[in-house]
Amino acid sequence: MVLKLPVRPHVLKYLQLHYPIPFAVNDKDRIGNYLYLLMRRPLNHNMHYMHLGRYSEVLHIEVTHYQALDRGATNLTPSTVVNFNEFVDDLVKEELKIYLNFIEEFGTGTWKQGIYDFMDKYGFQEGTDATYDNFKKFYYRYRKSTQRRLATG
Repeated sequence: MVLKLPVRPHVLKYLQLHYPIPFAVNDKDRIGNYLYLLMRRPLNHNMHYMHLGRYSEVLHIEVTHYQALDRGATNLTPSTVVNFNEFVDDLVKEELKIYLNFIEEFGTGTWKQGIYDFMDKYGFQEGTDATYDNFKKFYYRYRKSTQRRLATG
């Protein structure tokens, strides 16, 4: 059984680089397991309906007969869609943070250029996917909070 899950463009590109499509729901990695758990536990918050317009791409996910019928893993509620997209977006940002920290620590470039390099690595296009400004604000906030924690000991 193949289901269609609305996703943000940069989330789809990230998943396409790391996983075969259709994406197989499983419990062998953190993304597949998280999606499987979301689909088994239907959450539905009315506020999530208004966020669905941001998800212009579709991720085809493959669910086995056992997962769908015996385990009930077919619930693609707006909450499932929003939570899954936020989870993968957090993974993208975590990878960006590691990438930029490496660049700064070993002096191989600037973090500003590193953001562009990271976007090129995944094929993120300015304006249609995650933007440079979003990544820059994220990294700036991360660095500021890290410096604050180090200062307070």
